[in-house]
Amino acid sequence: NVRLFPEESTDRTYRWITRRIRDKRVTMEVVADAVRSKVSRLDDNSFANVSEAIRTTFPQAIPTPYLMTGGTDALWYEQLSDHVFRFTPANMDTGELKRMHSRDERFSIGNLGKAMEFYMTLITQDSRKV
Repeated sequence: NVRLFPEESTDRTYRWITRRIRDKRVTMEVVADAVRSKVSRLDDNSFANVSEAIRTTFPQAIPTPYLMTGGTDALWYEQLSDHVFRFTPANMDTGELKRMHSRDERFSIGNLGKAMEFYMTLITQDSRKV
């Protein structure tokens, strides 16, 4: 079970792992070649607009790009846009983080309000620039 960097290939990673095992008793098989998400550009207005909405809604936050190692539904939005950013507009406490993807997953009312504020800011600032 391997998650590849965006620029890596399944074949190249398979060869890399095989060279390091060095044990003929160990066999590997590629079961599926996972679809990897594209990397969204950071040098255009899309990232700048998201960053501005983050700073407006969460003044203490510093918008910083990073490599997300988990798979997300964002992969399916790539059919609609070349600018897909994975961001949750919330300031989650430990309890909310522990409940993520559990049977008791939920957002606090405060975080729901901040999420609405973020999306309203993003949409209205983008519409003013058109």
